Amino acid sequence: MALLGVDSRYLAPAERSLQTERPLHAFRVVYEARVVGGTLAHEVGGSSNETRWVPLAEIADLHTLSLVPTALELQRRSRA
Repeated sequence: MALLGVDSRYLAPAERSLQTERPLHAFRVVYEARVVGGTLAHEVGGSSNETRWVPLAEIADLHTLSLVPTALELQRRSRA
């Protein structure tokens, strides 16, 4: 497992999906990992709606969180 990078994201209260007067400052640590076994499962009671493997070429067509393009860019830079 390799560290690809750390991302910082600030959201003003009006940008958050929750109605709140508080901003959110998120630090997101991105690792590259390899699947070694197990079965994918949907997260119950969490923030993920669906779990599935998607070819990299198809990700641009999906509705994703902002972390996905950030992680892909970090991965691209690590391979350059």
